[in-house]
Amino acid sequence: MSTVLTATSIRLEIQKIKELPPLPVIAKKLLAAINDDDTSIDDIAKIIQSDPILTSRILGLANSAFFGFNRKLYNLSEAIVNVLGLDLVRAMALTMVMGGVFDAGKCRHFDLVRHWSHAFMTAELVMRLLPVVKTDEELHGNQLFLYGLLHNFGILILVDKFPKLMTDIFEIARKHPERRLIYTEQALLDMDHHQAGSWLAQKWQLPSDVSTVIEHHHYPNYREAYWQESMLVGFSSRTARNWILGVDILLSDEPAVIETLKMDQQKLEIIAEKCRDKLEDINCIAREMST
Repeated sequence: MSTVLTATSIRLEIQKIKELPPLPVIAKKLLAAINDDDTSIDDIAKIIQSDPILTSRILGLANSAFFGFNRKLYNLSEAIVNVLGLDLVRAMALTMVMGGVFDAGKCRHFDLVRHWSHAFMTAELVMRLLPVVKTDEELHGNQLFLYGLLHNFGILILVDKFPKLMTDIFEIARKHPERRLIYTEQALLDMDHHQAGSWLAQKWQLPSDVSTVIEHHHYPNYREAYWQESMLVGFSSRTARNWILGVDILLSDEPAVIETLKMDQQKLEIIAEKCRDKLEDINCIAREMST
């Protein structure tokens, strides 16, 4: 078993500028586009098309069974207009670019396909649940989708930076699937992937709402900035995790969360059923994102 490290030492490792890859230029352009209401489909297409590999992967997703378009798409702008939509393609392209910075293959027990299956299913579910949530603040589906894709992004950092230690952690997780991964991380690393993801998001100067949701979505009692978004993403993540692990439970058993977000139970179950039925198609998308 690897030596336990302290949270301070790991944080210092993560934050060392010389050892941290910079946020890719294309990601900076996508972030700017996300925050610009005047950005057009052609603008986004031009940014993505500057990277042929990214273009190919986005087109592969647009042509996947998940979206069910009735003919083959070869043009990125056409794929955005007819299938993906501007918000969805921005979120997916940004996630792919950022994820590509880290080498997940260093950690032999890390399942990258399952990681992206969980991320995409969480994103899909949290976006679909928006209409049944009643809050005093306006929530935005495109932002929720991005939160879902990035909420466990810190795992990619840890498997790249500490592959041997994370191998130990995943071995324990395999033997105890009922136990949340972050508890094992906290025991061996003295921190968890939510903290790592939030630290990196701040280092890369991602919007504060992104880093906040990454760090706090696991804690239903969190009540500071973006707490409703964090709560909904966390609930969706834990629900999606059960489905991916093959647990025969439709929804995460969290009546307090459902009550706090004032979600209609019947409508909630209908949406969850529809999302769970997409699991195999989402696994296909995850395989595309993992290439």
